Amino acid sequence: MYDLIGDIHGHAAELKSPLAKMDYEEIEGVWQHPERKVIFLGDFVDRGPEQVETVNIARNMVENGQALAVMGNHEFNAVAWAMEDPQNPGQYLRPHIQKNLKQHKAFLEQVGERSELHRSMIEWFKTLPVYLDLPGLRVVHVCWHPDYLRIISQYTDDQNRFKNFCVSCSERTSNMTVPLFLSLVALISNFQAISYPVKMFEKCG
Repeated sequence: MYDLIGDIHGHAAELKSPLAKMDYEEIEGVWQHPERKVIFLGDFVDRGPEQVETVNIARNMVENGQALAVMGNHEFNAVAWAMEDPQNPGQYLRPHIQKNLKQHKAFLEQVGERSELHRSMIEWFKTLPVYLDLPGLRVVHVCWHPDYLRIISQYTDDQNRFKNFCVSCSERTSNMTVPLFLSLVALISNFQAISYPVKMFEKCG
C-alpha cells in the first residue's frame, strides 16, 4: 500500500506530522512503516524554511527502500539552474535572471550554492524518474498523458529518468512547438500552459 505526498516545498515539519499520524516511525534516521511506503510527487524545494531537511527525509526514505519519488518542476529547475550550458560557456541551462533567482533563492541560501551538499542534492534530483508506472497505479507530478509520455520516452532510460539532462533542458528553452517542451509542460509543470505561447518554467515555476 502506498501513501502519496506531494508539493512539500521545504516544509519538513508539515511532512513529519502526517507521517507520524500514519504510523510511520523514524528509525536510525529513516522514516518507515512495516506495511506501507510513501510515493513523493515531487517539488521538495523552494519556498519553505526547512528545505535541506525536507530533501534529506525524502532521499533517505527512497534510498532505503521506504519510498518512491518522481520529479517535480522545481527539481527540474534546480538541476537546470546548477548546470552550465555546454553550448554557451558561462551560461546556465536555467538563466540566472532575477525572476528565476527569486523563486530559487531560499533553497540556494539554505543549501549553500555550489557547496558539496548542493552538488549532492542536484545529483539526486537527476535520478528522479519523470513518472512511475506501477501495477495498478500510475504516478506523475501533474498530468498523465499517453502522447506526451511517448515523446518523453525518447529521452528517458528504462527507469523513466532523463538520459541526458543537457538535451532536456536546452529543448525546454525553445518555442511551444517543440515536442519535448510541450511534453514537459504537460507532465511536470502545468498542463494548461500548453495553450499559451509562453516558455515553460518561466511562467509555471
